[in-house]
This record gives sequence, structure tokens and C-alpha cells, in this order.
Amino acid sequence: MEAALLAPSGDNCQPWKVIMREQQLTLLNVPERDTSLYNFGQRTSLIAHGAFLENAMIASSALGYSANLEPFPDESNPNLVARVSFERSEKSDVSLYPYIPLRTTNRKPYNSKPLTVDQEAALEDTTSFFGFGGVKLLKGDGKKDVARIIGLNDRLVFEISQLHSFLFNHIRWTEEEAQRTGNGLYVGTLEISPFQRPGLRLLGRWPIARALNSIGISRIIGEKAKRLALSASAIGIVTMPGDKKIDFLNGGRIVQRVWLESTKMGLSFQPMTGLVYLMQRVSAGDSEGLSESHIGMIRNAEQGLRTAYALNKETIIMLFRVGYCAPPMARSLRLPMENIVQEV
Repeated sequence: MEAALLAPSGDNCQPWKVIMREQQLTLLNVPERDTSLYNFGQRTSLIAHGAFLENAMIASSALGYSANLEPFPDESNPNLVARVSFERSEKSDVSLYPYIPLRTTNRKPYNSKPLTVDQEAALEDTTSFFGFGGVKLLKGDGKKDVARIIGLNDRLVFEISQLHSFLFNHIRWTEEEAQRTGNGLYVGTLEISPFQRPGLRLLGRWPIARALNSIGISRIIGEKAKRLALSASAIGIVTMPGDKKIDFLNGGRIVQRVWLESTKMGLSFQPMTGLVYLMQRVSAGDSEGLSESHIGMIRNAEQGLRTAYALNKETIIMLFRVGYCAPPMARSLRLPMENIVQEV
């Protein structure tokens, strides 16, 4: 459970509840934990649950248990994500287990040093472990178009009130607040210096942010995100063949394994993926809170991504950047286990 609870989730919302009964884990989604506009159809939460389950599966094999995963065992309960039953067995693959507590998001600028051929192969071959999904990396000049699309995401956060309010409601401005809440984004993880934090807090007031957009502040923020993306050794994408609940759950398992493989190789990693879920929302005809201008930008961005990665009908699960840089200033915290796990 300690390993599973170290899984990543959107804005560190940790949308899970766990019931432990003897040798069985029941994983439940808690929809009210993540009400972001990004969380269309609970898809980002399902990806987080997939990462949670992958951590549990990796830990079980390393600690001498076999794990039988049963996803969505009761369709009448939409919040019942999975059951996992454990049995004693021989210890097996332990290669990724030590890296579960080391995995973290690094939002610093990277140094553009190229990945080695072996590193690229290790990341792109991750899906061979599962037998489903895909991972592709773009390098060099191939990153440019995708970096522009990634920049659009950060721009829209400061142009769409729902995204803006959700983000700033989840920033923890002091270490004491981060420790007390155990969730959200401690401001140190955003790689914002103490001198920049007052300005960010000012931008957290929607009327001020909206007024500053008239002189281009949202575009400036988008350009910064684009430069961060371009600083990476590669910009990667994780895809699945379908868009059912199981695809997002399994996609989350792939994401976690790619992230752990990156950590094992000493690489820094950052998801840069919120825009993907606005794309899926718009494609499904749900454009609540989005202007016609924003809808057009989002549709063009999806086409750009599909062209850049030569995708057909695959579902995009995550965009990420990977590369080399110094360790992050801080790490996100987690809710106490007693707030998540119920033993019966």
C-alpha cells in the first residue's frame, strides 16, 4: 500500500479510496477529489488509478506475492475500479521497485542532451511488457510543433476560468499548508523562486489574470511552457487503441512504468498533458466553459499532435517530456494512509 499510494495523479488530487480485506485490495474512485475540467469522464482519474495499480503490482512481485488484477468487476458500481487478490509466491522482478519512492515530477528546464539509443529503446519498448498500447518519442526538430501545442495548454489555463480556479485552488503556498493538507501542488514543485511567488499569487486572482491577458500575459506563459518542452531530450506520447475505461486504466499502467524506467536511468520526467483531455472533451461534443476560439485552437492542436506522431485513431493517454537536469526543488506530499485505506 505504501508503494501504491506514491502513484501520481492530476494536480496531486489522489482520487482513490482503498478497502483491504485479508489478501484482497478493492480500489474505489472518489470523483469529488478531482473536479477539473480536464477530468472528462473521469479519464485522468482512471489514469491515476492505473499508475496506482502498477505500483501495487510491481511491489507485490518484489515482495514475494503474485497479484491477480480484476478491473471493473461490477459495472453497476461506476466507482469500483478494480480488485486485486494477493498470494504468496517467489520474489520475481525487482528492477523497478526501488524507484517507486524516487519517481517525481521535475519542472525545471532540461539541458537538451540527447538520449542514448538504449535509453530510447527502453522507453519505447515499455509496452512490450503489457502487450498493448504504444510509446513514441520525438527528438530534435521534431519537437517544435509539439512544443507549440504544449504551450497552448498553459496559455489556456490563464484564459479559461474553470482551469484557472482549479489550479490555484490546488496550489499550497507554504510547507506548513502542504504538510497539513497532504495533497495539491506545493509551490516549490512548480520551480517558482521566492521572488516570483508574489507575482504568481497575484495572477491567481481571476479578474487580474483576465485583465492582464489583454496585454498578452497568457501568451507569455504559453511561450515559457513551449521553451520548457523544447529543452527536453525528447517529448513522448503514450497511446492506447481504444477509449474505453479499461484503455485509460491500462494507459495509466504504461505511464507509470515509462516514468519508473526514466527514473531508473537517471532521467527527469514531466507530464505535459492537460490539453489532451480538452481535446477529448471537444471531440465528444462537450464544450462547456470553452469559447469558440478556444474550441478551434484545441481542434487544431489535436490534428497537429496526430500528424506529428503519425497517429490514426489511437487514443492519446499522455504527453510527457524527458531529459537531463538537476533534481527538483521539492516533491509533492501524500495523504496519510489512514485517510485512504479502510481495513475490514
